[in-house]
Amino acid sequence: MTGTDREKDFDMLYHFEFETIPKLFRKFGRKYINILEQPAELYRQFKLYCEAAKYANPYSWDSFSHEILQNDDDLVICKLNFPKPFREPLCECAYAFLYEKKKFFRKKFVMRYFTKEIGRREDEYFLGERDDIRQGTIGPVWFLQERYAFKDELDFFRKIVMEDMP
Repeated sequence: MTGTDREKDFDMLYHFEFETIPKLFRKFGRKYINILEQPAELYRQFKLYCEAAKYANPYSWDSFSHEILQNDDDLVICKLNFPKPFREPLCECAYAFLYEKKKFFRKKFVMRYFTKEIGRREDEYFLGERDDIRQGTIGPVWFLQERYAFKDELDFFRKIVMEDMP
């Protein structure tokens, strides 16, 4: 693989992880969870994304996976696993939280998309949030260190979401 191919791999993965997937969650909400239940669906979507860009997909189907960690009436948590990141800020995984927030007798659908991104060193990770998918802005980024009183990134993200839920 040439350096140029590696740059294109980076671009394809970055846009898929940070833009395409969050937009699909925002557009389809809980329906997207059902779509992901199909075998190798996350891989199939990346493959279609590459085909639309006329780019050869360098990854195999087992490089992508997902887990539904919680699927209740009031909260859905989905973990998405991506190919092993080879450069910052690609994601090792992402978490989508979907819930409804009540405000003045109305329910508002909320989707929050958190990422676990590789840092410059192999053992360094950053936790981020894709803040507003429609505006394309990046939200806060946290540096994952042992000093945090959380057992893992899911515990950290869950705390943030629980503070926002009714």
